[in-house]
Amino acid sequence: TLPTASTPGTPDCASAKNLNSCGQCNQFPCEKTKQFHDSDKDMAKVAEKNCYSIRQTSYSAWIKKQPGRWTCKNCGSTFSFSDETCPNCKDDIYSCKEEATDYLEKRT
Repeated sequence: TLPTASTPGTPDCASAKNLNSCGQCNQFPCEKTKQFHDSDKDMAKVAEKNCYSIRQTSYSAWIKKQPGRWTCKNCGSTFSFSDETCPNCKDDIYSCKEEATDYLEKRT
């Protein structure tokens, strides 16, 4: 099932508009999202990328890709945004840090 508008991490304003992501909001990017996305956190850069991906396609299309994004290609175990190697097999994964770096290179 798809997460609801009360998905953890969704700003109150998006939840109040019954949105799953800031990327669905007509006011994106707003001051609230800019402040977060302009931080030095890799997760913030990936969140910004995700918002733009959702705007280009749809939330449903984006969410369907997420299990594959966070699954080790070698052993099939899942990993989190803070992992840099698979927690199960220790194989290299496409980490959040790498995704953020790639996004920033393409954005500039």
